[in-house]
Amino acid sequence: MRARRGMLWVSAAALLLAGCSTLPPDEKKTPGKAAKPAPAPVKVERYVSRVPTIEPQLQPVAQKVAAFGWKDALSAADVPDQPVSGQIAGREFICRYATVTGDQEERLPTLWLRFSDQPRSPDGAFVLGDTNVNLEWHVPIPEKGVCQWAKKLSDTPQPGAAAWYSLQPASGTSVMGSSYKWAAWVKIEEERGPTQAGGVGSLKGRLALEFDDGAQKSWIAGTFLADGCRATP
Repeated sequence: MRARRGMLWVSAAALLLAGCSTLPPDEKKTPGKAAKPAPAPVKVERYVSRVPTIEPQLQPVAQKVAAFGWKDALSAADVPDQPVSGQIAGREFICRYATVTGDQEERLPTLWLRFSDQPRSPDGAFVLGDTNVNLEWHVPIPEKGVCQWAKKLSDTPQPGAAAWYSLQPASGTSVMGSSYKWAAWVKIEEERGPTQAGGVGSLKGRLALEFDDGAQKSWIAGTFLADGCRATP
């Protein structure tokens, strides 16, 4: 699934009625009578926002990379009071556009935050040829739109949780969360309307995210506004 992301759906398992003794008398198997077909799987939209769309949000951009202390367990104190910036594979990283989409990881519905070093494209689609940092987790946003979630470097990722970065265009390679241990602290402070019809709610929040990628010790941290977009087809 991490090779690329498709539309976010959760399929309910089909109900199979097995065993003649468990069927009502009129549905027991009899010679020449076909078995009753099982109901088709149901596609369920989990994170699609039901509130009106909003205009793309004004994305604040950091003027410089913040100070950061790399450690095993991250907390609110590790989030600088400025927009997301960091160091990725030895290069300075300043986020210029953030998005959130519904996705699927390990057959679980997930929220996928993506931070790009390139400005928003005119149509809001993913910018190709950018450097981006990604966090995905299986934590539904409560009705009031506030949640907090964390993972230590030493923790085993929860089902559906993943983090990775992609370096472009210099290396042309994508490094997935399965390649490096990672730690995260994220707080969603507010959920707003999506910026694309059929998208998830836009998110305002704070986060710190780091990767155990050897001497490079990559990380990003800061405040963000992520436009709520449709899942990629």
